[in-house]
Amino acid sequence: MGVASSILKGWRQARADLCQPSPRRVRGSKAPSDGNLLPCVCASVHRLFAAHRLFAPVCQAGRESSPVLGYTESMKKAEKIRGFTIIELMVTLVVAAILLGVGVPSFIGMMKNNRLATAANNLAGSINLARGEAVTRGQRVKVCKSADGSNCTANDDWEQGWVVMVDQNNDGTPDDIDGDGNAGPTLRVVGALAGDVSMVGVTNSDDNMSFIGNGRSASGVIQTVTLCDDRSGDFGWRLVLGADGRLSVLGYESATKVTCP
Repeated sequence: MGVASSILKGWRQARADLCQPSPRRVRGSKAPSDGNLLPCVCASVHRLFAAHRLFAPVCQAGRESSPVLGYTESMKKAEKIRGFTIIELMVTLVVAAILLGVGVPSFIGMMKNNRLATAANNLAGSINLARGEAVTRGQRVKVCKSADGSNCTANDDWEQGWVVMVDQNNDGTPDDIDGDGNAGPTLRVVGALAGDVSMVGVTNSDDNMSFIGNGRSASGVIQTVTLCDDRSGDFGWRLVLGADGRLSVLGYESATKVTCP
């Protein structure tokens, strides 16, 4: 009975020291309310038996109520860190889906427009090169469709690729311009186009565009090549070569729209 009485007396003293206002209490600590005595109980047990770890799972619920339990400030901050709630995740997913639904089609359309513009500019550059070389050399220079990157072809359309060559006799084979006894070389080779770009001449005369030494078109007629992709509407481009050798390029931003079927 003497031991039990001693423990009970020590318990009451520890509880009085930790849970009631006292000059010996830790500075800045507040006396807990009657409904929140768990931190005091845990601290009292710790004082008596020095076995705080045994009671840690129970005492964690009251750690924020009493500084006497010895929890550091960093531990208190860690308690405030939490993950996302289901509602927050759902809102984030909805916003992301809306942004993707609006942005992806616009991005795809922009890429297709750029692909058409690049193809039109490449062909326009080759035509202008052929005209300049014709004037410089005083010879017939042509741009023609080519499947092998060397000779002209009348088959298929311009998206298979094209070449720029000196072709004085107009036989569709590059002339020997370097004097080695062999045909060629060509002045420029452009390979097949990527994507769904189609480049179609209006008539058979549009299979090639030739220039004579004065820079005029060798055909003497207007020649046209139209560029489209898998879309219908005013997305097309058109290259128009006049009989005088001047080239006009019409795009989707031009005043005159090019409609694709």
